[in-house]
Amino acid sequence: MIGEISRLPFGPLWSWTNKPTDEEGHKAKTLCYALKRYQVFNKDLDAIKMAVDSLDSRMGSLPFSDFFSGEVALVPIPSSKPTRPDDVWVSRDICDEMEKRGLGLKLELLKRAYPIRRSSLSPPGERPSPIEHYNSMRGRKIERIPTRVILVDDVITKGHTMLGSA
Repeated sequence: MIGEISRLPFGPLWSWTNKPTDEEGHKAKTLCYALKRYQVFNKDLDAIKMAVDSLDSRMGSLPFSDFFSGEVALVPIPSSKPTRPDDVWVSRDICDEMEKRGLGLKLELLKRAYPIRRSSLSPPGERPSPIEHYNSMRGRKIERIPTRVILVDDVITKGHTMLGSA
């Protein structure tokens, strides 16, 4: 049974477009591709650290900075297939880096029960719907629900995976 969501605020760090028109758009597109490729720029900087550096350094001026007040659970959104502990999972690694910076506590509360089509590789109109995402995931019970839960994903295209996770 789907529970009721009374409020679902959303806050992207960057908004990107396939055809950026300004410097911020170009940065967002470059970082999007770097995250998807797990790109390492040098021994001390990779795409994940770069993204979290940007979040951390701009925290005071971001419209969603209040998301990070109080007790915060950082929940990585599952990839399109079930993962094993040694699998690459960008959202989990972003949460790890955010946790290191004191932005919240990573809790792996969602997992993919069975694989579905990757949204990023599906043509428009054929991407899995939010309900398909929801039905393919399982949640983990926890003793106490944190004050705030932040769903973390690397790239949000249409938001179907995010909505299915919520």
